[in-house]
Amino acid sequence: MPHYIRIGALLAALLIASSGAWAQNQAPNESGSTHGGKSEEAGGVTKELKDLGREIQRAMREHGEYAGDRLGKLGEEGRTWMGDRALQARVKTTIMGVLGVASVGQINVDVDGGVVTLTGELDSWERVARAVQATNQVEGVRRVVSRLNVPDAA
Repeated sequence: MPHYIRIGALLAALLIASSGAWAQNQAPNESGSTHGGKSEEAGGVTKELKDLGREIQRAMREHGEYAGDRLGKLGEEGRTWMGDRALQARVKTTIMGVLGVASVGQINVDVDGGVVTLTGELDSWERVARAVQATNQVEGVRRVVSRLNVPDAA
């Protein structure tokens, strides 16, 4: 079982246990007043939670990354992937506008980090040049790799 699942389960168990201790401390005693969280039991739970916090920090340092850093990296990867998909749609729309609707089935558009790769077959080198030129002018395109060809071209 990964360390973060064990730590999460331990934290959940301690939170459940501490909520029970808190409720007991808030229950009125014989005189009708509450303990206000100052009992020995509450102090023990507070110490356990502090110890748990130190244990979690140590475990995170040992494994090299804090959860927030890791989530931030996942978010950046997601933005890159989503940005590439949006750029792919803009490139396909642009090519369709320049070469016509039929070109959508003839050209495959792959995007990775702003680098657009065009693959497929067109009926003339002039159409290949127009597709590459149109793709180069789409905002966000860093580079175009053309693997387009013309069948039966000498």
